[in-house]
Amino acid sequence: MGKNYDVFQFSRDELIPYMAFVSSRAKHRFPEPGYLMTSDIAWRLPLSAPKRQIRLWKEGANVIGYVWFTPNDVSVLDTIVPELLPDLVKHAADQAKHYDPTNPWLLSIKNMTQWQAALQSGEHLLPAEERLLQVTAFDKDLERQVALKDLGFRSTDHTAKHLKIDLNSVDEPSANNSGVVFRAVRNNELEKRAQLHRDAWVGSTFSLDTYLKVRESPVFEPNLDVVAVEENGEFGSYCIGWMDAGMKTGSFEPVGTHKNFRGRGLAENVIRTTLWKMKKMGMTTAKISTAGFNRPAFDLYQRCGFTFTDFERTYIKSID
Repeated sequence: MGKNYDVFQFSRDELIPYMAFVSSRAKHRFPEPGYLMTSDIAWRLPLSAPKRQIRLWKEGANVIGYVWFTPNDVSVLDTIVPELLPDLVKHAADQAKHYDPTNPWLLSIKNMTQWQAALQSGEHLLPAEERLLQVTAFDKDLERQVALKDLGFRSTDHTAKHLKIDLNSVDEPSANNSGVVFRAVRNNELEKRAQLHRDAWVGSTFSLDTYLKVRESPVFEPNLDVVAVEENGEFGSYCIGWMDAGMKTGSFEPVGTHKNFRGRGLAENVIRTTLWKMKKMGMTTAKISTAGFNRPAFDLYQRCGFTFTDFERTYIKSID
C-alpha cells in the first residue's frame, strides 16, 4: 500500500480515539473474541510504559492500526488494513532490538505450579541467546495465521483461553448464610483493596498508586469493583468488571482470591455478583480469558456459566 498514514506515539490525548478503535475492532469480530478490549487498555496502561510501547497508525484523524509492544511477552497489534500488518510487525521487531533478549518463560509453562515456581525462582528474568517477537492469533482466525506465517512466525503450544456468557442466562445471586458480603469497594478501602491484589498473586508489586490509576480510566465503573468481605471486615476475593457500552459487552480483569480464603467459592460469587450488576446495567454478554495453563481459573469460569469460545495462540519469530 502507499504511505497514506502517519505514526504517532501514544499520549493521553490519544486514549479515547485508541479505545474507540479497539472497541470497533472487537465489535467487528463479535461474537468471536477480540484481540483487545477497552478493559485491557484500562488495566494494562498503569502497568506499562505506554509512551514508549504504544504506537498508533492514523489516516487523517482516524486510527487504522496500532502496536502495543511488550518486552519478553506477547505484543498486541491490529489493523483494519491487512496490507499494513508487515509495517506493524516491523515496528514491533525494531522495538524489541532495544531490549536485551530474555527467557520466553511462559512458552514452556504447563500449569500454575510451574508458573508460581518460575516467578519465585526468577526464571522470568533470565537472559536468552535468541531475541523473540511474540504476537498472537486466534485458532479460528485463519487469515491472520496465514499472514503471520508469511511474515516468518511459527505457532507455539502457549495459548490463552477465551470464554463468554449470555447475560440473559444470569440470575440474581441468592443470599448466603456464611456472613460474607459481596459488594463494591468503598473509597476508604483502596489501600486494603490494593493489598488484596498483592496477597492474591505471587510476586505482585501492585501498589495503591497503580490501583488509583486503574480507577482513573474513563471506562472504570466503581460499582463493578467488587470484593468479598468477611464478617470481620477482611477482604477474601475480588474482581473488576468493565463494560463496553457500544457492544453491550462486559469483561473481567483481574480476578483474584487471597491465599488464605481459597476453596470457599468466594471468587465464583464475586463474579456472579458482577455478572448480575452488568446485566442490570444493560449489558447482554460478558467475556473473560485466562492463560491456557491456568486450569483452576478455567474451571471457575465454567462454573460461573461461561462457555469456551477460542484459543488465542502465541506465535514467535526470531529477530536476531
